[in-house]
Amino acid sequence: MPIISSDTLEIGDVFNSRVPYIIPRHQRTYSWGADEIDDYCSDLKKVMASPDRNYFFGGIVCIDKPVTGTSTGRHMIVIDGQQRLSTFMLTITSIREAYMFFEQKASKAKNVPAEQMAKIRREDIENRLMFYWDRVSKPPIKKDRLALSLIDEVYFSTLINTMIPQIPTERSHRLIKQAYKTIHKELIDDITKTKPIEDGLDKLQEFQSIFLDRCLITQIVCDTEDEAFLLFEVLNDRGRELATCDHLRNYTLQKTSEFPDIQQNIATCWDVIAESESAEKFLKAVVHTFLSQRPGRILHQTIRDSIIRAPENVTLQDAQGIAALILKIKNSLGTYERIMKGDWPYLPSSSNSWVKSVFELIIRRLKHVLCVPLLLKVYECKDEAFFADLIRIMSRAVPRYINVCAQRPVKLEVTYNKIIESLNKNPTSVTINSIKNDIGNLISSETPDAVLYEKFDKLNYGKDDDLIRYLLLMTEYYRQWVDGGADGTPVADETIVLNLMDIHLEHIYPQSPKPANVDAQLEPVKNQIGNITIMRSSDNRGAANDDFYTKKTFYGRSSIGLTRELENITTWDLLNYNNRLDRYKNIAKNVLKA
Repeated sequence: MPIISSDTLEIGDVFNSRVPYIIPRHQRTYSWGADEIDDYCSDLKKVMASPDRNYFFGGIVCIDKPVTGTSTGRHMIVIDGQQRLSTFMLTITSIREAYMFFEQKASKAKNVPAEQMAKIRREDIENRLMFYWDRVSKPPIKKDRLALSLIDEVYFSTLINTMIPQIPTERSHRLIKQAYKTIHKELIDDITKTKPIEDGLDKLQEFQSIFLDRCLITQIVCDTEDEAFLLFEVLNDRGRELATCDHLRNYTLQKTSEFPDIQQNIATCWDVIAESESAEKFLKAVVHTFLSQRPGRILHQTIRDSIIRAPENVTLQDAQGIAALILKIKNSLGTYERIMKGDWPYLPSSSNSWVKSVFELIIRRLKHVLCVPLLLKVYECKDEAFFADLIRIMSRAVPRYINVCAQRPVKLEVTYNKIIESLNKNPTSVTINSIKNDIGNLISSETPDAVLYEKFDKLNYGKDDDLIRYLLLMTEYYRQWVDGGADGTPVADETIVLNLMDIHLEHIYPQSPKPANVDAQLEPVKNQIGNITIMRSSDNRGAANDDFYTKKTFYGRSSIGLTRELENITTWDLLNYNNRLDRYKNIAKNVLKA
């Protein structure tokens, strides 16, 4: 990653440079709210309390861009650091306002030396740190040393020139205004109350000196935009999300610059996406749904070159197509976020509570997020009934393949990708039966019944609790279908809806038996799945460590049929343990499939 330079600079040196800092016109707006500004002011107060120590305020990433027809000859294009630089400039503006306050106060008091001193320092701030003269223009034009992006540019410029916040018309304007007021209140107000004026000027100069000379940032300069955005990703906790969105925002807005109304719609979409904490993962899932595969290493390039694919010269029709695409992506964000939370994505919904509950289990308990791109594509191309049938298939097949048999997910992902590809080419060609065949063939080849049985025997309480709870839940749902002959596609009793968090694992032979009830044959298997049943919180579980004869009464009153079956067993010994284990296996064999 070529870097032209990397320097640690005092804040004063940053703005004292003759090269202006420019936020790209379509970059995101100012976004620091009360929490960030409060932290910033708190940090500066710490610096003031230890004036001999330097304080590091992070880094900025820029592109050194040659610009013809200007007196500076180049601009620093800010890719990362606009929030810091903007807030630094607000602080400098507040210092300038304080000098003007002292200047006017001294003038009223006819204190000429103090008035002149305040004026000299104010003009030094203006000429050295805030503005410069572009003398190529005739006549010369005074310009800001920091120019914000399109939405904030005029509002911010008016504020730093006049020191009077205007009426905000955008959310970012309100944040800029509030930041300026907070900085002045927390850092400057007490200084302006100092008497006499000369002491106030000394305190203000001390604050100015510490702020400009003791506060440091690292400035990294790259030679291309792609390199700068990659570096942005590395340096920031949310760098990937913000860098990807900012890059694509800039790209699509530049491409549609001749169509302002369309451009504004696109900007709004990108702002919504960028605000999401899951923007990076969401955009990766989007790429997956478009391309039937995971994105390349550089996400924004994949989306730019393989999905947006804007022509060199964009027509109105092209711009409308780009806007429609970005709107489609933005609209799928809500669906993605609901799916990732395990919330049913259809509002309103015609599906029953059972399928919604197993959907939540797949995502939140089994953590099977590998299926999310496929679910997004099915949501886009098919109806809710199709989506619900797919969830029924996944609720049976996924735990067998991934959780019980511990197969690597890569082959399942390949199967999902083939289905996505078919949906992209011809949605009508994909049916529930075709998906059952695709996933069923994988299950048969990679997790035959012998493997399922072997893995089932090793499921152990204390290590596999969530999986055991899920498997016994599915056993309860499907046991009547299995007992009825297990013909065709597995059919659950969807009138039963059990909350997994309300389900407790119950040892049939006690985990801690009373000395008189210890069974040497059952002790080695007491934590294995064959010795486990499930009970609801509402069931009376008070006899947990009693003998089986005593507990049968409680089992018989259970609201769960799988547990009520135990009432019909006379004694709990190794033979009945093995019978119970075989029953679990038989149900699993018939149910855990596509």
